[in-house]
Amino acid sequence: MVYCVKCGTKNDEDAKVCIKCGASLYAVGEGEHYRRVESECLGIPRGNLVAGIFFGLIIIFLGISTLLNQVYNINLPWWPVVIILFGLLIIAGTVYRMRRRY
Repeated sequence: MVYCVKCGTKNDEDAKVCIKCGASLYAVGEGEHYRRVESECLGIPRGNLVAGIFFGLIIIFLGISTLLNQVYNINLPWWPVVIILFGLLIIAGTVYRMRRRY
């Protein structure tokens, strides 16, 4: 039996709303099973976080590169670093997918 949280009436297990007051017996998504879909970027779950970290690291590296160039006249090549980071993300996504299959 399922009790209504609004009026306390007993309801059948398969009831979605209260037979007395009509209030919903379950919160949204409760009582029914929903498949959770994870966002992926480059094959990595929660890829939006990974992409944010990736672009954050690029911005930090560009800032350090610009600062070193202006203060000490040192030029750091930033394109190779971007390519290396992108390659590491692709490898991490591939390894994750391979581990998930087995």
